[in-house]
Amino acid sequence: MLDAEATLDLFMVGDRPDPTLFDANIGRLIEQALNGRIRATVRAYGEMVDVLCKKGRPDAAIAVEVLWNTLAAKHNFALLC
Repeated sequence: MLDAEATLDLFMVGDRPDPTLFDANIGRLIEQALNGRIRATVRAYGEMVDVLCKKGRPDAAIAVEVLWNTLAAKHNFALLC
């Protein structure tokens, strides 16, 4: 389990998420969880968007949603919100 706010610190640059850092950190975690298993499905709970919304940062929250969707196009995982 990862803390949502601490995880945001891994890829937020100022008020915006950095796509390269998101992929390097979150994408790497998804890849590690899948570990090359074709039929495995990783389930991720996406609390980070909620954290950003509650902090009054809707633009950053939407940008994180887009990054999750981009990652979902590359890897087999289920994002639970």
